[in-house]
Amino acid sequence: MGLAPNRVYQFLFDNSTTSGSASYIWYHEDSSCSVNFVCSGINGDVWGSFGISVEDSYGSRHRVFKDGAVYHTELEADDTLEVLFWISSHNVAVDPIKCFLWCGSQGALPDPVAIDPSIASAIESLVKKKRPIRTYIDGARPN
Repeated sequence: MGLAPNRVYQFLFDNSTTSGSASYIWYHEDSSCSVNFVCSGINGDVWGSFGISVEDSYGSRHRVFKDGAVYHTELEADDTLEVLFWISSHNVAVDPIKCFLWCGSQGALPDPVAIDPSIASAIESLVKKKRPIRTYIDGARPN
């Protein structure tokens, strides 16, 4: 699926499936996409009972560990981004996790005029409740 510059993509992960993925391609040759990915509802045994990751076409994989942390990577023309989710078994109780993906400057919130205001509000409250925002770039954690 092609990534659009003024759109927010939503994901809901829960016990209804044991795994899934979604792939996106940045088709715009005249500009790059600064991808931002953030989730709410992450708790429990992250990377033991379940996991979420975002991987770009250069092989950089961001494992999503923290509620409200913004994960970031850059995409150029024809670069891809894949969102992966798994649960170790249907017997594992995972609270619903809601994630958002959008293009924008590093960590910048999406333009609320360009998207549904309720989505913009949800993202804003999610990233603002956790101060400071921790941004992991290309898998490197800040010092």
